[in-house]
Amino acid sequence: MAVTESEAEAKRRSRTPLPGHRVRGSRTGRPIMAALDLLGRRWTLRVLWELRHEMLSFRELRSRCDSMSPSVLNTRLSELREAGLVATNTSGGYRLTDPGRGLLSALAPLDDWAKAWSRPASPLGTRRLGVNDGRIKVRGYDNVSGYRDNCGRCSISSGKELTPIASRVAVRRLRQDPPEWI
Repeated sequence: MAVTESEAEAKRRSRTPLPGHRVRGSRTGRPIMAALDLLGRRWTLRVLWELRHEMLSFRELRSRCDSMSPSVLNTRLSELREAGLVATNTSGGYRLTDPGRGLLSALAPLDDWAKAWSRPASPLGTRRLGVNDGRIKVRGYDNVSGYRDNCGRCSISSGKELTPIASRVAVRRLRQDPPEWI
């Protein structure tokens, strides 16, 4: 007895983690558990990352994903389409949907953390997650406005908030005369 295409599609759908349904590691159907199951699958985050700027064809996407197996890529794209994170157009390209772009925006702080975590260790042997020259204390790097703390504000060690202009001056000062441990 041959399996029809609609039966195969229904079986695949039942494996795609979606809120309100059982997923690996959870019977509750909570949205966070479905999201973690989906994002934890092999190559899922890489596919989303490669689609972050532009629409890509299957072949371009496979090439950017280190030539992953076509069957794995097809499975991931099907799951991401069903989850509403990726869509296709009439020419066969893949692009992020609004929820897909929202997910990448939600992951942006993780990217900031990973960049800070990957920097060389400080002299004390701990990873440097910010910049501190004894006077100006700022954390994280923002390509638009310079350095910022976890709340998006720059502050002096006394805790007073800096204005955007004062922040740029402080960043310029740090770049011109960085402490030894930077």
